[in-house]
Amino acid sequence: MKDNEEALVYHQDSLVIDQLRNAHSFKRMSQQRTLHALRTDGKDNLSDWFAGKLDEYLFRNLGGDTTMSHGQAAVAADTDHYIVTGDVAHSGVIATDEASLGSNDQIALADFDYAKEKATTITPPMRPAMIEGEDYFVGVIHPYSVTDLRLNVSASTYIKWSDIQMYANTRGLKNPIFTGSLGVYNKMIFFEASRIYSPVANVRRNLLLGSQAGVFALGNAYDKIDQRTYGKDNLLTWNEERDDYGNEKGISAGMIFGLKNVYYNSKYFGTMNISSYAVVHN
Repeated sequence: MKDNEEALVYHQDSLVIDQLRNAHSFKRMSQQRTLHALRTDGKDNLSDWFAGKLDEYLFRNLGGDTTMSHGQAAVAADTDHYIVTGDVAHSGVIATDEASLGSNDQIALADFDYAKEKATTITPPMRPAMIEGEDYFVGVIHPYSVTDLRLNVSASTYIKWSDIQMYANTRGLKNPIFTGSLGVYNKMIFFEASRIYSPVANVRRNLLLGSQAGVFALGNAYDKIDQRTYGKDNLLTWNEERDDYGNEKGISAGMIFGLKNVYYNSKYFGTMNISSYAVVHN
């Protein structure tokens, strides 16, 4: 190998899958008491429940909730992959710094500049995602922090979010300031999510995400024998049973999956946590 060449270094991460199930049951008299089709309502409710659980588990993993243990325990952000807003010093331990966040430490637009700067200068740097042929990072913000950002609550001396969307984005009714979407700033696309992880009261771990921030894997919904009956492309199992001589009906759904924050060589790979003071606005 020549002096100016470097060897490729590979690191490995692992993902553990586990099962998640839920069910509804109802008796014949329950169906008589309502005009709703309880079987149909139960199916819709289970669909909503699983969608919510996947959302919740994803944000708890990306936010480093160490109590999250579906498959494997989530891991808190290392010193290179988080910042704290306001005037709180960076100690290298995210939970320690969050304990110092106070009412003057709401998120500001500059915090995303700081987060992106850090993301692109650490070793290894976070890589942006490719979206419609362009490189972008993705910011995901809790609604409380969205309000702080839009209203510039922390009295930042930088340009306001509303000014950027008004003057630098599409003019007219399709401008994000009218449609309610968050918009784009400094090659970062922003989205709002109410399930952003909250480690302690009044704190939200907003996110700056790059390529390969997380991973999601599915196990087989049915074994090979059942696939002949139900098909091989199902993501969830569905089962219906009767009990008490047909008086009680039960419906259940299950899913075998795993998801986590990508974690190589004891560090996050594509996720930056932005810990911010954030409370409901009255």
